[in-house]
Amino acid sequence: MSATAILTPQENVSRSRKVQARGRERRIALRLDVAADRRRIFDALTVPEYIETWLSFPCTHVDCRTIASQANDHYRLDHYAADRLDFSITGAYHVCRRGKLFFTWRKAQASGDQEAAHEGMVLIRLHGAFAKSTLCLAHTGFFSEREYRWHRELWNRSLTKLQALFCTR
Repeated sequence: MSATAILTPQENVSRSRKVQARGRERRIALRLDVAADRRRIFDALTVPEYIETWLSFPCTHVDCRTIASQANDHYRLDHYAADRLDFSITGAYHVCRRGKLFFTWRKAQASGDQEAAHEGMVLIRLHGAFAKSTLCLAHTGFFSEREYRWHRELWNRSLTKLQALFCTR
C-alpha cells in the first residue's frame, strides 16, 4: 500500500476564519491490491456488518467497538469506548456501478463540541475483476495536523485489515 499527503492551496480566501482555524485542506491518498473481485470488495465497503469487521479506528481503548448503520444513502459509524459513545462519523454516499463510491465524512465528538467536528469527502475507486482488484482511496478535508495523522492512521489500519480479510495464504 502506498500513501501520499498533499497540501492543497486554499483557493477561496473568503472562507470563514473558523474553518481556517481548524486546519488546512489536506488529502490522504492510498492504493492497494486486494485478492478479490470488485463485487466482493464493494460489499465489504458498503454492508454495515462487514464494515464493522475491517474498520479500525486508531484508539488506545481496551474495551471499544464500532457500530455501523445505514438508511437509504446515509451512513453512521458510532465508536464506543467503555460502553460510552466516544465519537460518530456520519455522511451521505453515492455509488456509481460498484466501481466508484463517493461519500461525505463528518466526524463529531460525543461531547457535541461543534468546533471539534471535522468534515471531508472520500472517493473510493475499484479497478480490476475476478481474483484481484485495486482499491484507490482519496480523503480530503480541512484537518488539523493531529486530525490528519489520525485519519491517515485510520485508513492505513483499516485498508490493511480489509486486504487481510481476502488474503488466501
